[in-house]
Amino acid sequence: MPSETHTFILLQTAFASDIGKTQANLRHTAQRRRSICRLKAKMINCRLPFSDGLGFGFQVQH
Repeated sequence: MPSETHTFILLQTAFASDIGKTQANLRHTAQRRRSICRLKAKMINCRLPFSDGLGFGFQVQH
């Protein structure tokens, strides 16, 4: 699992590379950012007690 700092650097790089592109690319970037937020929510949830993580897993799958 990459460290928080490494993930942040990747996000900064992805954001910087999108500057000056078309609106379609900006929309794509927003979608990618939302999916990253969902992924981070999952990662944070993995640190919670098992029962909470299990409930979260069921919510995601359905």
